Amino acid sequence: MPSEKRASVGLAMIARDAEHTLGACLDSVRPWIQQIVCCVDELTTDATADVARAHGADVVVPIKVSDWHECEQHGRVLAQHFGQARNESFTYLDASLDAYLWIDADDILDGGEHLAEVLMDAALKGALGSRRASEILGER
Repeated sequence: MPSEKRASVGLAMIARDAEHTLGACLDSVRPWIQQIVCCVDELTTDATADVARAHGADVVVPIKVSDWHECEQHGRVLAQHFGQARNESFTYLDASLDAYLWIDADDILDGGEHLAEVLMDAALKGALGSRRASEILGER
């Protein structure tokens, strides 16, 4: 049975050409967390941003994930700066949330109904800093 509470969690993701998988991914997380931010890669050529909006995500367009790099050894290649882009995606989440999660656009969250309990347990054990356990959950 689903929890009556959403965990105080924000989820960030970067998506590129994910229109076929993104909807199911977002539907699997939406009931359990308070905020979803989908940063759409500037090289996206499909309707990823529209799908993200239709499934309740805050959409950031565009986000730079790659740069063209040219050298004698490799020629012209697309260099990935994924870590930097992931960290940037977290800056769009509400700073008052207790935890941030990351998920790929083709992943499905299974067991999301336990997320609030896991966070509550972590708070009680002091794993989430000084916030009181009762502050971890927000009304649905």
